[in-house]
Amino acid sequence: MRGRPWRRRRTRRAATALALVALLACAALWAGASLVTGTGGGEEAAQASATEGDGAPDVAAEEVGTTVTESGLSVTGPTEFLETEAYAYLEEQIAELEEQDVTLGIVVRDLESGYELAYNADEALYPASAIKAAYCAMVCEEFGGAGELASALEGCLVNSSNEAYTALREAFGLEAFGAWLEEVGVEEASVQALEYGYPDISANELAAVWEET
Repeated sequence: MRGRPWRRRRTRRAATALALVALLACAALWAGASLVTGTGGGEEAAQASATEGDGAPDVAAEEVGTTVTESGLSVTGPTEFLETEAYAYLEEQIAELEEQDVTLGIVVRDLESGYELAYNADEALYPASAIKAAYCAMVCEEFGGAGELASALEGCLVNSSNEAYTALREAFGLEAFGAWLEEVGVEEASVQALEYGYPDISANELAAVWEET
């Protein structure tokens, strides 16, 4: 197999798995933390949002900006978030993973409000099976679907099947994948993707792929 030695891939895979856990925790915390001044989570936040009509938080009375904390976490949104237990917990989890020598790359972005959490967002990391979704998106956009390999595409997305991913790459190639990534704005990963089905990719670049998808 081309690319990295097995030992490095295994280490990167473990790091990616832990980073994914942290990413999901970040998403849950960000969504659960109140973005409405003077309210907490749960029913109070829900009632405040319902009162506004469209479900979006009323940021008119909030101080919104971007803050980079001492740990390197970039927080774009209401500055009051930095005073919440959710924020403290997030910093604690990042610190614990870093102490375990786990390399994290995190981007959590609300496409409607523009609020964002980012940490080490530009370092290219091994994406593990997350890259399969990007490849499947490319197949759907560039080829209109997988045709006779529709079951392989489903297996790749639903079951993260390595065999299905290999079948798709053999059928549609890597050149198209690299070109698609470049079009999406993922320039660094696009070069490696021309030769390797698991190109290193940063959290920022992967976020661009998810927005395209």
